[in-house]
Amino acid sequence: MDTLQMYFNRIDVIENNCFNILAKLVCEVYRLGIFQNAEIIPIGYEDFNAMISTSTGKYLVKVFNNKRTDDNAYQCIERTKQASENGLPVPRVFPNAQGDFLSYMYIGSSRFRLAVIEYVDGVNFHQLGIKPTNDELISLVEMAYSLSKIKYVPPFIDDEWSIKNFLREFRLKRSRLTKRQISLIDPIYDSFAKFKFDALPKTFVHGDITSTNILRDKMGKLWLIDFSVSNYMARIIEVLIICDDLALVVGEREKSKERVSLCFDLWCRKVGATTFEREAFPLLFAVANAINIMNTEIERQEGMDSEENMMNMCQGLWGLSLISSDNLHLL
Repeated sequence: MDTLQMYFNRIDVIENNCFNILAKLVCEVYRLGIFQNAEIIPIGYEDFNAMISTSTGKYLVKVFNNKRTDDNAYQCIERTKQASENGLPVPRVFPNAQGDFLSYMYIGSSRFRLAVIEYVDGVNFHQLGIKPTNDELISLVEMAYSLSKIKYVPPFIDDEWSIKNFLREFRLKRSRLTKRQISLIDPIYDSFAKFKFDALPKTFVHGDITSTNILRDKMGKLWLIDFSVSNYMARIIEVLIICDDLALVVGEREKSKERVSLCFDLWCRKVGATTFEREAFPLLFAVANAINIMNTEIERQEGMDSEENMMNMCQGLWGLSLISSDNLHLL
């Protein structure tokens, strides 16, 4: 499947896939100035994102996936605003001319739910093709800690990539995986089935601090974007996602272990981690990597062979190689 078509399939039909038609309407509704051009951003598993340039500057437009309910789209914006208003390095959400942060737009019989967000002149780590430095990893863990201090309990957003849903998703998808993948994931499933996940301490979490959701701007500042799957759930998820993505260096075992330990040890000190959380980390790290393998395999079978998919599969396999299959501890 054509990569751009994969993203257009997430939203209602635009004639000839001409996003400029919608972009010009956005400029009018948000009073952004005279439309100049638009560029689709072919990254992410959830929504349709694009950058538009106008006479007043550049803006990010997030068109929500048709799979989302209206309330789900609204909640995504509210979560982004919560983080931004609490001082996190998160791009602002702009209101339209009527003061609304979520807009409903119509072109013919097509309906779009979208938000306009501050454009950050930066590049994410997936696009850069590099991993964060150790100092940047420390900054990301501190960012995760700051998020956990926000007193905010939003309605739950269901997500097939969530560790919370691993048992359900593996049961649904197991028959579609390869024998090798099943042999890797079956023992993790069995262990997690006995684990009391809901007993873990909970806070507000972004839930997806990965290489595609961290931007480094031209001044070297790190920005956190895309609160599409943020929730009130086990706080350890935040550092787990950092560890199974940004901390891993595929092919470098000792470096990966050192970076994972750096992140987890710092997080434990910052939040005052419980013994239960510390002991749970190896199993949950294995689950996070198993989810990467499982879901990217399904995406591949459905024709979504993006670079992001390839990266997630490689990192999932590499992450599991760092875990002992006998007693689930870092080798």
